[in-house]
Amino acid sequence: MKTALERTSFGGRIKQLFLSKMGWIESGVCAAVAFLMANAFLFNTMAPFGVSFAASVKREHGLAAAAGAILGYTFSYNPTSNVKYIIAVVLTLAANWVITDTKLIKHRGIAVPVITLLAVLASDFAVLSIGGLTLYDAVLSLSEGALAGGVTFFIMRTLSVADRRENLVAISKSDLSCLIITFAVAMMALGSFTVAGLSMGRVASVVVILLCAKYGQESAGAVAGVTAGAAMGLLGGELTYLAASYGFGGLVAGMFSTFGGFGCAVVFVIVNGIVSLVMGGRTEVLSSMYEVFAASVIFVLIPGSWTDKLMLARRGKVEAVTQTAKNIMLGKLHFASHALSDISTTTQQVSGKLMEMQNVDISSVYSKSVDTACRKCKQRGDCWGSNFSESMDSLNHLGAALKRKGKIFEQDIGGRLGEVCVRKPELAIAVNAEYSVFTQRQGSRRRVSQIRGVVTDQFEGMAMLLDTLADDLSQIYEVDNRKNRCIVDLFQRNNTELTSASSYEDRFGRLYVEVDLPAFKLARLPVAEITAELSDLCETTFDLPVVRQAEGSANLLFAEKAALSAEYGRVQIPYGDSKLCGDCGDFLLDNRGRAHMILSDGMGSGGKAAIDAAMTVSLFTKLIGAGFEYDAALKMVNSALLVKSNEESLSTVDIACVDLYTGKTEFLKAGAAPSFVLRSGTVGKVESMSMPAGILRGVEFEKSTMTLREGDVIVMISDGVILTGVEWLYPQIKLSRDRSAQEMAQEIAETAKLRRTDSHDDDITVSVLKLGRGVS
Repeated sequence: MKTALERTSFGGRIKQLFLSKMGWIESGVCAAVAFLMANAFLFNTMAPFGVSFAASVKREHGLAAAAGAILGYTFSYNPTSNVKYIIAVVLTLAANWVITDTKLIKHRGIAVPVITLLAVLASDFAVLSIGGLTLYDAVLSLSEGALAGGVTFFIMRTLSVADRRENLVAISKSDLSCLIITFAVAMMALGSFTVAGLSMGRVASVVVILLCAKYGQESAGAVAGVTAGAAMGLLGGELTYLAASYGFGGLVAGMFSTFGGFGCAVVFVIVNGIVSLVMGGRTEVLSSMYEVFAASVIFVLIPGSWTDKLMLARRGKVEAVTQTAKNIMLGKLHFASHALSDISTTTQQVSGKLMEMQNVDISSVYSKSVDTACRKCKQRGDCWGSNFSESMDSLNHLGAALKRKGKIFEQDIGGRLGEVCVRKPELAIAVNAEYSVFTQRQGSRRRVSQIRGVVTDQFEGMAMLLDTLADDLSQIYEVDNRKNRCIVDLFQRNNTELTSASSYEDRFGRLYVEVDLPAFKLARLPVAEITAELSDLCETTFDLPVVRQAEGSANLLFAEKAALSAEYGRVQIPYGDSKLCGDCGDFLLDNRGRAHMILSDGMGSGGKAAIDAAMTVSLFTKLIGAGFEYDAALKMVNSALLVKSNEESLSTVDIACVDLYTGKTEFLKAGAAPSFVLRSGTVGKVESMSMPAGILRGVEFEKSTMTLREGDVIVMISDGVILTGVEWLYPQIKLSRDRSAQEMAQEIAETAKLRRTDSHDDDITVSVLKLGRGVS
């Protein structure tokens, strides 16, 4: 049996070893960089950059950086005049260790640069005072101290960007400026080192310029070129022309970035070659050209996958909705909502007019029956002429029998026709035939009217949905596109490419992050770790995301963790020995920090009731999850129940909605049993007299609201729980309050079952929602 270490590949073991020694490696890197920085001389005289870098690093790497800087100053070409810098390094190291344990640590971004300025100034004055301090020396020392403090600030900001691993196209302009200045200082430091006559600083500069040109196009290439060229010019010598050479070369290379890295390198070499010809064949110029060629070869040989990991690459468009697009979408949503509402109103009006025009009463049955039965009768003129009123009265009296039996017989014909009519059998047959046609048409008209009403309700429900979506969109504020790109980088570091990402605040100031990705990526996505990293990135405590999937795509919505948490429990006991329960319940957390508890009781019990209740709850859950408000969802569910079958179909709807940020709770009932609320140690009842869904058009919720807090409990029940009364529930809820939500529901349901001593039976369902603490 192999151990976990033995099963790990060689590359994996190397990676684990590397990670275990990461602290030592980082300290070594800091020491090496500090050594190089100590050898960066401005105008061949000032070299405070090693002090600045040693002061900028974190406390755990401070000693290593200080040691590297001291060695760099010791082995530089001017060790005598570097004594003051060594003193300054020691002073900054001591001061940084002291402020770490004081309140100044909160203001480290300002305190450290000031300490560096004072340390360089003090050491400079101390050394110069030995030989006599002049006004010129004092001004020069003050300038050098200010330079050291400023560079310290820039390096600290750059190290902060590196620590956050931000995409270079996502960082702010101020951070980018700090990065450029730090790059210039680093190139100056490397410029002092040569191998085979080639400056390592200039070679590295050209590689960086080409990287910026490839991934950042013209602007990045030009800025990097001018910065590197100026840094090389500040080192002294005949290299001031490099600012123009590198800058123009970076600009043109960026213009040809569409041809890839090779195209950028070729163009940069050509531009610098032309500048070299113009400048003449001096040794410095030829040496610079060799460096450009060597750096271009190195750049072309670097694998693209490596440079992409430097996070220089521009990512896909993942920005959230801009204000202009938002206004356009709001206009379209409102227009579509009004259009659907107008269609609903127009459909209702036209339907009403058509019903009036097509309305036919039972008198048409009698007139058609007379035409059929009495057409050839010799007494027709006498019955339907001079004695029309008496004959018609005889037929009108047939209405009660027709409604009661659905047909008439010869003996049912009374009045004058009963006495004188010689064609009573034929008349009865004609009346029955016409009445049958009449009832069929009336049924069809009612069915058509019902379908028209359902369609009207659906139009109205869709209009309400669009209004809700428009309201949601109008409440989105503070879209942060920079943060969006940082979010994309976070997921890419976890090997997940996003198709879109947005971060925004609603009108209550609650922060949301919404991302879309291929659904197959969900299985290996470390959701908990990403939630924690995202919380650190946005400086907000996020809850685990709400996940929705559709057509191969997954949507993750991260919302601020609410002040309250919701614990849900449900227990169902079918009536008698039935395996199916006619009640159905569910629980849903939506993307706005609201907890929804839904319960439906289907008409009757058994399979049919179970189908009705399950359909009701399923539709409500999906519609609410899709963004429908309750009134719109009720219209859609009611219309679905009306048309789902020819048989009567209805279900009660009972909903409790809790805003977990504020505790505001809304109860919505349509024909449902009462609910019970344990608030501040007291049990209260919430009930209504509204109609259930699926029985009539125009069903509406009866609503009530209250504010709940941590420790409060909502108990939702079906009718089967209270067939023997409700009074026993008040002490029972108090007695069970310390149980979990599931245990509490179990105790109440079992108690209700034991109390069933009557001959009746019904399904028992108990749903419990307990509110606890959210953000700690």
